[in-house]
Amino acid sequence: MNEEKIKIININENEEAKQVQNLIILAKVELRLMNREKKEIK
Repeated sequence: MNEEKIKIININENEEAKQVQNLIILAKVELRLMNREKKEIK
């Protein structure tokens, strides 16, 4: 029983970590796009 619970917790933590990494990547892309737009305006 306990091993199963531990496995499930590990899977959930891995999924959360992936989601956080994806958010960071998206944020970086957003910043790059914003910087490009600023340069185009000037």
